[in-house]
Formats: sequence, C-alpha cells, structure tokens
Amino acid sequence: MEVKRWFLALLLIMFNTHYLLVDFGLISITKLTVMALCPFLLLSFHKNISKPLIIALLYLLAIYICALQHPAQFRMTTIIYTALYVFLLVTFTTILYSEENVLTLNFAIKLLNRLIWIYILVVIAQQLFILIGIRHFTPLNLGGDSYLEVNRVPGLSLEPSHSGRIMCVAFYAWLKLNEFQKGVKIDIHYLWAYERRFVLAFLYAMLFMGSATAVLALILLSFYFINRRSLLILPIVLIVVLFINERVEFKALNRTIKMIAVVSEGDKKSIGKTDGSAAYRIYPIINTIESDISKKEFWIGNGIDSAKNKLGLIDLRKSKIGNINDYGFICYTLLLLLIYSCAIYRFFSLETLFFVILMSCTLANVYYSWGIMIIFTIIRYFQIKYECGNLRIEECDETE
Repeated sequence: MEVKRWFLALLLIMFNTHYLLVDFGLISITKLTVMALCPFLLLSFHKNISKPLIIALLYLLAIYICALQHPAQFRMTTIIYTALYVFLLVTFTTILYSEENVLTLNFAIKLLNRLIWIYILVVIAQQLFILIGIRHFTPLNLGGDSYLEVNRVPGLSLEPSHSGRIMCVAFYAWLKLNEFQKGVKIDIHYLWAYERRFVLAFLYAMLFMGSATAVLALILLSFYFINRRSLLILPIVLIVVLFINERVEFKALNRTIKMIAVVSEGDKKSIGKTDGSAAYRIYPIINTIESDISKKEFWIGNGIDSAKNKLGLIDLRKSKIGNINDYGFICYTLLLLLIYSCAIYRFFSLETLFFVILMSCTLANVYYSWGIMIIFTIIRYFQIKYECGNLRIEECDETE
C-alpha cells in the first residue's frame, strides 16, 4: 500500500509542476517515461475492467476512427501522446480505488499543503533573484524568458498562468478535504484564526506572480465562501482591492477587469486586442457556441491540427473547445464522460466552473490540464466516501 500511496503522490507532484532541471522542454521526457509505464502498472495493480477504462478505450478508438477520415492529416504520434495522458488519469483513478486507504485524507491534505507552500516559496525566491538582476537560474526554475519581471514569474511551472491554475485548484482541494475532515464547510473566519499565514502567503503568490488567469482563478475560488455572512464581507474586500488598485498599478488585476468587461460585450476582435493570452481561452468557447451542427465536420472533426495555420500556430478564428476541430463533438462527449467518471463528481459544481473558465472546457495534451484532473480525482474520491459516511477515524487522524 505504501508503494501505491507514494506513486500517487509522485503523479500528483509531477503533473502539477514543470521543473527545468527535470522537465527539459515543453514535452518532458521524464513525464513521457512515467506515462508510458502507466498502462503496465494499470494491468499489474488491477485485473478487472473498470468503467473509466471502458470509456477511455472508447474515446481513444473514436479519435482514431475520426482522425482516419482525414488521412492527409493523420498522425499516429499525436494519438499515442493523447493515449498516454488518458491512461495516466485512468491509472491514477484505478490505483486510488484499488484498496481501502491507499490515500488517506490526512496524507492528501498534507501533500496539497506542501505543494502550495513550495509554489509560494519558489515565487518569492524568483522575485528576489530578479530583483538583484539574476534572470537565468535553472535550479530556481528561471529560464531567462523575456517576460520575466519582479511581478511576473513562472513559479514551479512553465509559465505564470499555469501556476495560477494549479495553485488555485490545489488550494480549493485543500479546502474541500479539510471540510470532509472536520465535517463542516471551511469559512473565512476559520482560515483567519487558524491558517492565516498560509492563506496570506497563498494570496500574495497568486496576486503577485503576474498572471491575469491567477486573479480570475481567485475570483472563482471566492465562490466557495459565499453564504449569507460572506455576502456582507466580499463586497467590502472587493472595494478595498479596487481602492488599492487605483493607487498601485496592478497589471494582472487590470487585465482581468478589462477582459471581463470586453467578454460581457461579446466582441471577439476586442478580446484579442485586450489580452492575447486570454483570447486563446475565450475564442474556442465562442467559436463552439457559434458552430453549425448541421455539418458533419462538427461531429467527426476536420483532422489533426486542423485549427493551426501554416506556421503551426493556433488560428483563433477556427479553434473550438476539447479538440472538436480535430476529432469532432462525438469524441468530445466521450471525453466529458471520462472526466465525470474519474475526476469531477457533480456537473453543477465549482470543479465544473474551473474546468469551463480556467481550462476552456478542454483537456489539451499539456501536463497541467491532466494534473488538475488528478487533483479533482482526489476530491471526488473523498467526497464520495464523506457523503456515504465511509471516512474512517484513521483517515481523519491529524496525528498521522
């Protein structure tokens, strides 16, 4: 059991970080190696065919068939790469449910807490290094990128927006697991009384890593605390933040405010001009809503990389959510079935809101997308046990 527990911990950390000394490029050989081992571990840990595995196999079969409809663009390596990520999630889920207490509640809480603290400390250290003029220091995940500033650092991932997503979801998971452990919803009063240092450090890193996505993530995270009491507190907090922003030019917050205003107007051209990074998340959603469902391409796709231009960059005029461009809506439906059978417990949930807004309803072949699904899988696992009354004393023992 200990081997399984630490392997799950390894997957959680590995796919929610991008460390330059281990992950040498955008496509990490280290991560690829671990993913390639997952199907074999799946067979060794679990002999039965599970529901997630059936859905995963159907999804992979569907994208293979749909991709074959466009032989000129067919590329087996892309499908294999997708399959590796799919088996990563199925393997994590299968091992987690393979026997009682593979992952205890207290262990998971500590693991998430330490992951967030590591991110916080790395962000602060990176800011200090840039402040004294050091922009390239691989052991601290500084690669000398042109965007680097004191108030814009990558943290322990590839870029600030990735760190913002990961930290927000990890903190949300930490809140939910503490809720299951204590039997009551965690409120702002509890956090201020018992977790003040942790929360303030988390907010500092999220607000000053320089990511508009991180600010947006915090806004979404605030929904967790909404109740009658917080309805009085949150407007006050918002007014204070806006007041401070008037006197301190807070770029990430200003980008978020401008983007929310532009999105509410529904003008795609204005979105791209306001924030190019945000456009890559918003355009696919708008394009999907505007799709012509009478065309067969909507259902079976246009072929692999059909939304990319001649330079290999994503054409925002064509891009849609969930690889609908490549494999079609039928495959996307199977992908959603996989997500809601492994990772997200309820459709109407904050997890779904994170998936829609922070991830653009998409599971791309990028480490953090599947890393976040791993975190959601942990929440789902304990939420089912909590609601069924199956959390044992040893799982909640704070002295573990």
